[in-house]
Amino acid sequence: MKFVRKNENNIVFEIGFSRFSFTILVILIILGVFLVISEIAQRNREIEKHRKNIEKLQNEIIEKLEIIEEKNRIINEKDEEIEDLKEYKNILDAVKELSYNKIDKDDQIKLARTIYETSEKYRYNWRIPVAFIMTESSFKPDIISGDPSYGLMQIKYTTAKAVAKKIGEDVKSKKELFDVEKNVEIGTTYLLEQIMYFKDIKKAIIAYNLGPTKTKRLEKKYGDFETEYLKKIYKNYNYLKNKYKS
Repeated sequence: MKFVRKNENNIVFEIGFSRFSFTILVILIILGVFLVISEIAQRNREIEKHRKNIEKLQNEIIEKLEIIEEKNRIINEKDEEIEDLKEYKNILDAVKELSYNKIDKDDQIKLARTIYETSEKYRYNWRIPVAFIMTESSFKPDIISGDPSYGLMQIKYTTAKAVAKKIGEDVKSKKELFDVEKNVEIGTTYLLEQIMYFKDIKKAIIAYNLGPTKTKRLEKKYGDFETEYLKKIYKNYNYLKNKYKS
């Protein structure tokens, strides 16, 4: 910007403000930039503060959720333990009722525990092996059939030796099959083998009684078929299902 004046001698001269104006402008710009930077810095500090608060809150929420999850896990475990105890009590009640005057109290407890453990191991409903024992021996642990088959689940000696070997057990004498724990463990394992082989619970039950070879032969000849043995197992299973409800 320029102003033109004349002095008393009529000499024209110019007064220039351009450099001053530019300096003021620069100062104003710098000041403005500084204010903007300060404002941004202040906002960033506030954002960082909020971020930390949010992060802290998130961590607190996560910790509380983990505590809740752990409590729920413990509750679920306790519920499972309660259900397991209920199931074991059902098994023990059934064993006591069905083996009354046939098995002594110590063997009743051993038998109930073995049925429970093998059912858990092989994912059986416990009523299945109990239905087999009802059908095969009526809970008489020392019974010998004409085959001969032995004990609660009526296992042949040769079959028992073969099955026992697969599960790391050993049967050295036929007398061992009168042991309630060993007999049921071998019997339930043999049943599982039939289920795995036939992939059909009905055929597996028939095969437990007739043997897999004969069952295959009859299946080939008659197709889908049933036996009186199968009907007895179903009848006993349904009795247990109705009397000892989960």
